[in-house]
Amino acid sequence: MIPFRRATPNIERLGRESKTHAMPNRKIHDTAGLICGGTAAYWRAQDQEPIHTAIETFGGALGGRFGSRLPDVIDPPTHPGHRSIGHGIVPIGSAVQISLWSLDELQNELRQLADRHAESARSSQSFFVELLHMIVSLVYRAGAGAAAGAVAGYVSHLALDATTPKGLPLVK
Repeated sequence: MIPFRRATPNIERLGRESKTHAMPNRKIHDTAGLICGGTAAYWRAQDQEPIHTAIETFGGALGGRFGSRLPDVIDPPTHPGHRSIGHGIVPIGSAVQISLWSLDELQNELRQLADRHAESARSSQSFFVELLHMIVSLVYRAGAGAAAGAVAGYVSHLALDATTPKGLPLVK
């Protein structure tokens, strides 16, 4: 029979390690993605009307949550060393830079579509058509925020993973 005292050190050791070298889990990544995504969307929508800024901030938070999960979709966390191209500094840094270059254009297009549908809603004679145009307008407006939020959420995931003992690979 193994004495109780002898069986517990591994559990105690794991507890200490998890406190000093905690790996960010999904909940932590989701929370960081929500905050970073909402903040990025808010920052990029400051020149919009206040209601539009609020809608884009909400969309950014949702986009940030989605973006914060993408690295683990690309590189599923099936083992502690799961980091590959989805967590690589060079490929992801390049992709983020390209995304940022095209983000203004994408957001402006989504905002224009939202404005067109809002105008169509105002000139509609039917309640149901008006409602449909308003819903579509909200989706486009939230999408403008989600685009910014997704990039910020992805980066937040990498920033958290960079603080772990495994760190991030340069390329693969």
